[in-house]
Amino acid sequence: VVVDIFIYLANVFTPGNQDGKNDYFDVPLQGHDHFEIRIFNRWGEVVFESQNPDEKWYGNVKGGEYYARDEVYVWLLNFRQAGFVDEREVSGHVTMLR
Repeated sequence: VVVDIFIYLANVFTPGNQDGKNDYFDVPLQGHDHFEIRIFNRWGEVVFESQNPDEKWYGNVKGGEYYARDEVYVWLLNFRQAGFVDEREVSGHVTMLR
């Protein structure tokens, strides 16, 4: 049996504009036993990483007090669904606008 997993992730978010909408980037993934996400800037530097699927990225750099620049970021997600052996890797991009 082959099971395909569809994950929808927003490709734009707007942290810090105080409207209460699209204020963070997150991965709504349930039922896994491994999770790792890394977000890179255009120079390949990691600006956010987490092994906690409940942690959201608010646009701050490495948990710091300042925001990353408004631009397109690349994300790389590694995960393994509970009960499965194979780890999956997916990637995409997200644009941050403040």
